[in-house]
Formats: sequence, structure tokens, C-alpha cells
Amino acid sequence: TTPLIMHISKENLLAILVGSVFSLGFAVKDYIASVIAGIVALFERTYRIGDWIEYEGHFGEVKKMNLRAVHLVTVDENEIIIPHANIFTSTVLNATSGNIKLQCTVNFYLDPTHDGILAQAILVKIASDSTLASPEPPVIVGVTEYPGATRYTIRIHANDSRQQFKLQTDITLRG
Repeated sequence: TTPLIMHISKENLLAILVGSVFSLGFAVKDYIASVIAGIVALFERTYRIGDWIEYEGHFGEVKKMNLRAVHLVTVDENEIIIPHANIFTSTVLNATSGNIKLQCTVNFYLDPTHDGILAQAILVKIASDSTLASPEPPVIVGVTEYPGATRYTIRIHANDSRQQFKLQTDITLRG
């Protein structure tokens, strides 16, 4: 008898061809899924270059997008390459959605026996006076009582999303 490879019939050739196509398809299915998801992302504008997004605990700026993946640069300047197909099966938080402004939060904890009206007024003034802060929308101060402390949360928009950490530092130090 002749080995299968030496005896090429129509059926054997078809079986080899189908097996090869199946193997190749299985090998590139994730790549193809990411490319298709990338095309969808480009049309839907889920995120854009310059947006600040959070994906699975990683927060950073979208620096590059291609058909297969989005390149996210974190605060620590680490680049994370995320295939588009992964993003469409998980939650993505977009903090800027194409805008340059970005909401920032700064927390202060004070002794609960303080003057709350005065503390709120001082925190609004400190946040509003920052040159890194946008005047619109206005500063919002939230207050939450905890055992032994009162937490003030300042919500303010940075003029430029790339300055968000400088804004938070500025308000914290002046507060």
C-alpha cells in the first residue's frame, strides 16, 4: 500500500485543504475578531486618541489606535496594548469622550466638630482659584459624615485632561 501523502485523490486533497483552512481560521480567529471590533470602534467612536479611559482597573490616555488594538498609556507611563475584541466584552469607562476637560475629585477629611459652612466656602474658593481648573461647570463640594471624620469631596474639571494630576495636587496642597 502507498502512504496517504503519496496517494493524492480528490477526497484526500479536499480533506487536507479543509483541515488546513480550518487550522488557519482557528489560528487567526482572535486577530480577525479584533480587526472587526476595531472597525466597529472606529465607526462608533467609543474612544478616541486623547481620551482618558479605564479598562479592567487600568486608567490612562489613548495614545494610538489601529485596526487590531488600542494603545493606552497609564499615569505611570506604562503602555498597555488592548485588543479591540477584549474591550467589547468588558466595561470601558470613558472620562473625556472626545472633550479636553476632565472631571477630577479631591478628598479632604476634617474633624467632625469644625464649621461646615466655612469649610465648604474655603474649599470652593481654593478649587475655583486654581489656574488649572475650568470655570465651567462650577465646583461641586459633597459632604459625607464618617465616625470620627467628615469627608469633603471636591468635583472640578481640569482645563486640560493632561493636567488632571497637577490640578489635584494644587488643590490638595493649597487646601
